[in-house]
Amino acid sequence: MELFRRLPDVLIVGDIDAARNCISNDPKGNKSEYGNAVILWHCHTWLGGTPPTIHLPTNKLFTWTKLTPGRAHSDLANVSLRSKHLSEPMGWCPWKHRTFRFHCANTEQSKRSKRSALLHIREQFRPLTISLTRGFQGPFRRIKWNSLCTFPAFFASSISSAFRRIGSSGHFESALTEVVQQNVWTHWRESMFTLHTHESLLDTDWKELARQLYEQVSPDFLQEQLRTFAAGQPHPPGTIANRVLGERIASDWESWHIPIVRREEFFVTLPLGPSPSGPLNEVILTDAAGSKVIFEAKNYVSTPSDQTTPVSNLSHSQENSAEATYGNSDSLSILPVYHAYSTNGSVTGRFVFLNYCRPRDLVTFDKTQGRQKGQPSLLCSGKLTAIARLQKTTRQSKIRALFTHCDCGPAGSPVPGHHPSALVLYPDPQDTVSPHHPVYPDGPGLPGDSPIFGHLCMSHGGGGNPCAPHLPSSIHTYETHEMTPGKALTPIPVQPISYNDAAVILSHLSGPELPEEWSGCLATHLGPSHDSMLKVTVNNRVSPERIPLLNVLGIIPGSTDESDHYVVFGNHRDAWVQGACDPGSGTIILQQLAKLLGSAYKEGFRPRRTIVLASWDGEELSLLGSTHEVEQRSLELGRRAVAYINADCPVKGHTSFVARTDTLLADTLLTASRLVQVDPPASTTIWLHEWLKQEGKSLDSEPCVTPPGTGSDHIPFSYKLGVPSSYPGFTPDDGLAYPPIYHTAYDIISVAERFTDPAVSDTGPLPRHRLLVRLYLTMILQLCCASRLPYSICRWATTFSKEWAEFNQVAASKVPKLADFGVNLDWISEDLDQMLHSAERVEAFLNTLEQRTAEFPAVLNRTVANIPKCFVKPSLADPNSFPFVLYAPRGFQTVYFHRVQSAFTRLLKHIHDDNSEEKSNCLRLLKQELSILASCINEATECMRNGLVGFEGLA
Repeated sequence: MELFRRLPDVLIVGDIDAARNCISNDPKGNKSEYGNAVILWHCHTWLGGTPPTIHLPTNKLFTWTKLTPGRAHSDLANVSLRSKHLSEPMGWCPWKHRTFRFHCANTEQSKRSKRSALLHIREQFRPLTISLTRGFQGPFRRIKWNSLCTFPAFFASSISSAFRRIGSSGHFESALTEVVQQNVWTHWRESMFTLHTHESLLDTDWKELARQLYEQVSPDFLQEQLRTFAAGQPHPPGTIANRVLGERIASDWESWHIPIVRREEFFVTLPLGPSPSGPLNEVILTDAAGSKVIFEAKNYVSTPSDQTTPVSNLSHSQENSAEATYGNSDSLSILPVYHAYSTNGSVTGRFVFLNYCRPRDLVTFDKTQGRQKGQPSLLCSGKLTAIARLQKTTRQSKIRALFTHCDCGPAGSPVPGHHPSALVLYPDPQDTVSPHHPVYPDGPGLPGDSPIFGHLCMSHGGGGNPCAPHLPSSIHTYETHEMTPGKALTPIPVQPISYNDAAVILSHLSGPELPEEWSGCLATHLGPSHDSMLKVTVNNRVSPERIPLLNVLGIIPGSTDESDHYVVFGNHRDAWVQGACDPGSGTIILQQLAKLLGSAYKEGFRPRRTIVLASWDGEELSLLGSTHEVEQRSLELGRRAVAYINADCPVKGHTSFVARTDTLLADTLLTASRLVQVDPPASTTIWLHEWLKQEGKSLDSEPCVTPPGTGSDHIPFSYKLGVPSSYPGFTPDDGLAYPPIYHTAYDIISVAERFTDPAVSDTGPLPRHRLLVRLYLTMILQLCCASRLPYSICRWATTFSKEWAEFNQVAASKVPKLADFGVNLDWISEDLDQMLHSAERVEAFLNTLEQRTAEFPAVLNRTVANIPKCFVKPSLADPNSFPFVLYAPRGFQTVYFHRVQSAFTRLLKHIHDDNSEEKSNCLRLLKQELSILASCINEATECMRNGLVGFEGLA
């Protein structure tokens, strides 16, 4: 590509003959095309005496050095670079912030004389660092700019210990002897290093590269990929079908020239549904005596029998493992209906309707039932089954509401056993069928015969393997026994049904009529039922052994001294059924991006920072794959990941766009939105303008950017590691919270192509998918190629100052004399003001420096990248709460300063207690969380000032 420029070569030579050969010819005898070069000569075969003379061309910049026993230290210290173009020796690197291409030659292995690696020269006379393309990095602290040299022993695994000896003795002799004895050249094997020619993308040219790649976005490719990933069998986690798709992604990426593709297995005890061979779960309506069956809800879903996924590329042991868990591959054309993590059991009793089963719904139910103060709620009867609508809140929140509603115990506490004995959930047409669109096949609405799948994991709310909290799910991790009722499993049986089945069951309710605020749903009465009973039976299973799951990672290594910064783009692969929208829409976008970036890499594209593409497994069972990766590499990702972009079903509709982006990345998203067109060539409207039009705003205003939210694989990155995350995409049309077909057997290709993302011009199918490919691609290239890390520091600091001011105002209205309890919220306000002032200063400094320098100092990018990581501190009171203190999801909402707000809410319940122990505990917890928040803010403020060093020497 014409976008790339060649940088100075570095020649690593094993002896003097190889040096002469490299200068005049390459090892194959061809004419050398090397430009300016630094010759780094290690005397591998000659260990003493006067070094031979090398006659160098006078029109190129060369240097060379030797290493000899006893004199190596002085040899290194006296290296200088000379040329007729330079009148004095240079004790500094003339190409700092640049990437050097490595060539290696030696007489022992002439057939392998060319090898590639990364040499990163740090700015401001920092120690030299060696990085290999497979991620090895080691600082050699005694080597400074005036010793711009290396020898093959740098790449030996044991050399770091030799260099530690150098630090104390001042000699290289022992290290050199060890190197010669080990003959480290034998370690240069194809299996250890990826070979490529390093060329660096100009900082201003990533936009042009993006424009060139836009033209390769193919509607036919996306459509083909959708048929690959959403036209086969159901592929829940652990199935043969899902394993096949993972292997397919890995092989595709390899064929598309992604340089490093990793298949990473992890092992989890899975919550499974009933065996396809039975017995299945049941929801049966009977007469009052329970002897006559009136109605039985549908307890399975099916897919077309001619849509099968081949398993020929799996090993026999993998097939046997999956078949032992899920049955043979043909049986998955019929999938039992269940909620993962529901406990087993069989319950028969009267039933009631509880709307969305929120705490306020339960209060409304009691009020409508005529409950008097001091009386137990009707829901305290352990013989009732509750029926509730999905939506508005999580399934887990509904169960917790049932178990905390009782106030019959001391001081209004719940009494064990005072709760319904089972819960049945259904999707009400009011939430899943738009009044403007009919149901499928005539529209996108959910047909009445389809229940909705989902998971109910009750422990470790941040996601991940509940049997290995805060640990990776590796083969040698000991799992704890969490798959029991009341821990990871629900304390009562929970089963989903369709709304057609719910309508029949709810029609048998008597009792008070529905409150006005609940009107519009299928129910007309609250219950309880008098002439009928409901029998709920759950026959779910837990896998007898840990099941292997598969993450697939594709890595394009960075080519500068910021290659240790990662830009991660991910989506999960597993689906409840076929998953054309969830996860198919994100998977085909991931595939298109991999193909585009792989082709660019083949043509010479080398990003400044490392790009990581990820296909996660096990998301539908509580973010298993992404959380495993975060726990497995918590230190690496916590320090190195600078952005995570999530693509979990990003096309749920086509008329309403939401940003869902951390404020630090807001300008990155807005910049990309200015560069991307809606649907070229049919519509060349700038996407930002179309976005503003959707929100009813003028073109000179700014669209709404909200936090990333909840419910997907960005959670462990955002809220455990503090990695700024972005999750932009299209939400369902007509204001629905979820696509009507979400997590059902109707999440199929026909719905995706006809209704979710219909073609609106002659540019081809899936226009919103193509738009998001261009948008994501632009964000990735900006984040991985811009010389200055594009964080919006002032915008970010301003957001938290405003959010704290709002919380402070609310707190003051609820507890006007909070200071009387020794709590001063203004301290946080003062700290946030200082942080905002520092953010304004550092952003102004960075803006000025960016205009004055061609190459933005990497040390400043590292400083900026550390800012959000300052806010990661685990709670001392609740180790399961999110470590990221600035904001986190609560249900479907995002709560700023969530731990402080949670502690304040607890205090409100006891604020009027006189000298109670609980009140003292709540005050102690609030002060503790305020102290943690204050320390994080102060640490971030110091980080913005570049710590003890400051920015004075960098201006």
